[in-house]
Amino acid sequence: MMNKKEKVLIITGFNSSLHAIYQSITKREQEDMIVLSSYNAELSQTYSCMIRSIIMLVLSEQIDEIYFIGERSNNDLLLNEEELLARMREKGVNTNILSTLNYLQVGGGNVIKWLTGENNMETIIKKNMNLVQMHPLIPKSIAVHGIVVDTKTNHIEMVS
Repeated sequence: MMNKKEKVLIITGFNSSLHAIYQSITKREQEDMIVLSSYNAELSQTYSCMIRSIIMLVLSEQIDEIYFIGERSNNDLLLNEEELLARMREKGVNTNILSTLNYLQVGGGNVIKWLTGENNMETIIKKNMNLVQMHPLIPKSIAVHGIVVDTKTNHIEMVS
């Protein structure tokens, strides 16, 4: 197996305007970065598809660092529980099924809370970092960093 150059994995939300600052945060060239986007940059389950992607990238792409980069000022995209239910009904989703899904413990027993997620970016980043650092299938040698960017002021804050 030939030696590949080490890369950095960035997990972030859907705001592509943040891409411009990745190089200054990671001190890596663009070709040495892999970016995964997730709604609100939140890892909601220990063995989800997103975690699977992280594990496979770490093991196959010579990832040596993971950055969770979230944005503080992006509450425009977030839906609260009432708004989400209203949109579901508006789009023809049968919300009567929610009680059954909750009974089956889908999303931890509260599907709507699972879908809307946490709204405090520091909390999300800390939870993500802990999940990855403690995950039994992710090597302990991987450095994990958390960053919150205020998109109004461009202030970058490390999360630990």
